Amino acid sequence: MTVKNEIIAKAVELFAKEGYENTGVTRIVTEVGVTKPSLYHHFGSKEGLLSSILEVYGNQFIDIFKDELHYSGDLSYAIDCFVIAYIRFVKRYPMFFRLYKQLYQSPVESDSYRIVKPFYKQLLMRLELFFTEVANHHTNLKTKTTWMSYSLLGLMDTYIIHHMTLGSLKDLEDEKCRQVVKQFLYGVFA
Repeated sequence: MTVKNEIIAKAVELFAKEGYENTGVTRIVTEVGVTKPSLYHHFGSKEGLLSSILEVYGNQFIDIFKDELHYSGDLSYAIDCFVIAYIRFVKRYPMFFRLYKQLYQSPVESDSYRIVKPFYKQLLMRLELFFTEVANHHTNLKTKTTWMSYSLLGLMDTYIIHHMTLGSLKDLEDEKCRQVVKQFLYGVFA
């Protein structure tokens, strides 16, 4: 692993456990065993480090939205595939997910919120594009695309955070993911 990747990995862990604002550069470089100039060389600043984290992990996360959100006539199947891929990503990178959720809950005037907001907007935009495509086939949903986007994301994230808090993220197997989809679709078509 390169020094840059080591710094990113340790920063994700520390930011997720202790908070972005509470974790100083000194703490990160001490944990990794490098100097501050090394961190600044790779990232320019603590904000640059956070931006790099969102680029590295966030781009992989956004790829799930690009790769898995395709409607071909079977809404349940399309959302099943997406939810399963989403939760598998979270199980693989739980500290990144925890960090992302913390950042998005930061005060709206904070640097961390300003940095994560465009990332979050990309996730929602991809969901809205998907649900717009769905609404072209289910015209009764045309006015609900934004609601469906927020609802699906919120339902998944709440379910994941609940399991993370209980230390049972590993229990979120594919069948439990499908239960989330059924619950969501019940709300959509009720």
